[in-house]
Amino acid sequence: MVYRSFGLDNLDKICFQFRTVVKEKWVRTECENIITFDIETSNGYMDPNTRVAIGYDHEKYKTEEGKKFYKNSIKCSLMYIWQAAVESYGTDDIYVFMGRTWESYIKFMERLSLMMTLISNRIAPGVPLDQLDLKKLKKVASNCNSVDFHVYIHNMQFEFQHLRNIWDKEFAKRKAVFARTMRRPMKASVKILKNKCILHDSYVLVQKSLNKWCKDSHLPVAKLEEGEDYYLPVRTPETPLKEDELKYSENDVVSMVYGIREYREKYKILSDVPMTQTGEIRRTCISKIGVADPAWSAMCYDVTSDYTFEKLQDLTELFAGGWTHANSWHSGKLLKDIRCFDFTSSYPAVMCTRKFPVGKFIETTAQDIDNIRKIKDFMKRDYAYYVEVEFNKVFTKTRNTFWSRSKTKEIVNEVCDNGKILSAEKVVSVMTDLDFERFLEVYRVESFVIKRAYKSRSEYLPASMIKVILDYYKYKTSLKNVAGMESLYNESKQFINSIYGCAVTKLIVDEIIYNKTGWDKDSANEYTFNKAIEQILKKAQWTTYQIGCWITAWARHNLWDAIYAMDKKVVYCDTDSVKGMFTDDDMKWFDEYNEKIWKLCEEVAKERHLDIELFRPKTKDGATKEIGFFDREDDCVEFKTLGAKRYCYKVWDADKNKYVVKTTIAGLPKKAGPEKVKSVRDFVDGLKWDPQSSHKLSSTYNDNQGTVEWIDRDGNHYISKDKYGLCLTPEEFRLEVDSDYKTLIGVLTAATNQTLECPSKILKKWY
Repeated sequence: MVYRSFGLDNLDKICFQFRTVVKEKWVRTECENIITFDIETSNGYMDPNTRVAIGYDHEKYKTEEGKKFYKNSIKCSLMYIWQAAVESYGTDDIYVFMGRTWESYIKFMERLSLMMTLISNRIAPGVPLDQLDLKKLKKVASNCNSVDFHVYIHNMQFEFQHLRNIWDKEFAKRKAVFARTMRRPMKASVKILKNKCILHDSYVLVQKSLNKWCKDSHLPVAKLEEGEDYYLPVRTPETPLKEDELKYSENDVVSMVYGIREYREKYKILSDVPMTQTGEIRRTCISKIGVADPAWSAMCYDVTSDYTFEKLQDLTELFAGGWTHANSWHSGKLLKDIRCFDFTSSYPAVMCTRKFPVGKFIETTAQDIDNIRKIKDFMKRDYAYYVEVEFNKVFTKTRNTFWSRSKTKEIVNEVCDNGKILSAEKVVSVMTDLDFERFLEVYRVESFVIKRAYKSRSEYLPASMIKVILDYYKYKTSLKNVAGMESLYNESKQFINSIYGCAVTKLIVDEIIYNKTGWDKDSANEYTFNKAIEQILKKAQWTTYQIGCWITAWARHNLWDAIYAMDKKVVYCDTDSVKGMFTDDDMKWFDEYNEKIWKLCEEVAKERHLDIELFRPKTKDGATKEIGFFDREDDCVEFKTLGAKRYCYKVWDADKNKYVVKTTIAGLPKKAGPEKVKSVRDFVDGLKWDPQSSHKLSSTYNDNQGTVEWIDRDGNHYISKDKYGLCLTPEEFRLEVDSDYKTLIGVLTAATNQTLECPSKILKKWY
């Protein structure tokens, strides 16, 4: 049962649970009740002269005067309602407390904290909580043992900016805030009376929107959908709210309670729930790989302890993510009958079937690298290597361009293809062996010089790691859509999708600081690097950073096997998928590729003494799903791309029993594309979404709002003096092709249409 209260009258009905938590360096009393928090805010656009704030008006924006006003206005925000849910431990009851001002929230948190102090110290209040004498209680509490309690907030960066209005001094204390990115706290703590309140961002734990979290986990309470213009009207703490608005606020915090309960059940106590999703995966890997396989763990320890600041800089520099790109020869064209393929769990697949650098990297010579390269099959080599290499007179041989400009240390007179190098006078990069040898395969290079080279022993990953990955892959495959197994399915899906991320957690990072002046950053240096390594080595090791670097390198290498084989027919690729104008004969290539992958699976199974059936679990319908195979996806009857992460396609929708148009447009919410683009032909450069149709909100932080006079939706005025705000502004979106890329597309189109015998100097050099 959910009970809603605009006061403190229900606090004394809550059943609290406390336990003593013993850690390495401290013993604390902890409250095990799940508490969640959320706020709703108004977004304001303040005239700098009058300091009067109004809400956003789509109709006003359509005028030139309105556009000018919204552009020049001071962006501000106002909290008009807060809501906190507190579960009654051991019961089905959840109490939701609401208030309209920060003052009421402070009063609530102080009374909640006092209640915990009294009950945990076995002191009965004696009278209803709202009748208690606060001064006397504080005096009693000052002689009691303190309590830690946890509060979960979904996407905490938003609430944190507003909570600064009441707790800025608390946040500014040493190590009170933990963040890896400016303005994005993952954890923070404040002292409320004598107790420590620990704020957690549940988003970094689940990596899903609240709406998707509720749906995927089948939580008994769902997040309610906000209306189309939910963020537009101004509401103040004095604006009467409708029941549906209160219910929306209530469900946000109640649904989180149900979601966090699953984590508490899994980890037994709240202080053991990991901070992040990768932290959860990392714990599993430490237990099932690091602890279970001491020999492998010792090897990882030796490799990690051997890292120097300079060597980690090399590895960080050579690391590259998924290869995402459009074949520029096809960009801007309406294409038909596009066949699509997708790797089955690409990153986990390479971890289970390929060799990796597992030893310390030692410096070697260019001659040694030449000797290693004589063995063409990477899987038959005893060593993996990386190089810093200088290429001269570089020109692409393939229509798909391979290497990213962003992954160069130095580049001269380059011509780029949507961020990838088409040609250059000189390119200097740090590369894995896989990328280096692919570069030489797909570019014409007049000469190259290996400036530095390092090699490491190359082996399959240990059976302990492969077995864990394959077990979770089996669960993900076999339990999909199986009633009653949603929890294990979600866990396995999360594991398969995230294990790679654990392997590439950066060891060289800037330190994000929150202090009296606000957010600040200390750049990474050798001292902070050594501190990070020292902390990492305190736990059982199960992987190394270099393995993570080779995971993505292998995935790119596999994708480029297909691109290189069918270059001109390939239309678009994204990390683990390839789309192209493939013929029936081309289909044989994918079949042959899959046969090679299965042979790799058999070799690894034999080498690591694993059951080969682990590599091909069955779905609930009995179909086998081999890991690492190219799987056929739904064909696109029409397709058009305007560059990386910008494409539109028409595909059959079995549920709707008709063809539908779908889009992928970087920077634009998914639902906005099809609402605007009704036909693939409509997907053109310059296509524009106004602020209403884009569904896109931009964030503007204001750290000095000052006094603001608000006019709410009913025409009433309200004065606020909050210093900190975060305004969410509807934003227009324009689908634009970069001018250089547009020029290249024009040149290639002319060449394709044979209207130019030699369309440019680029193509003269190219052919």
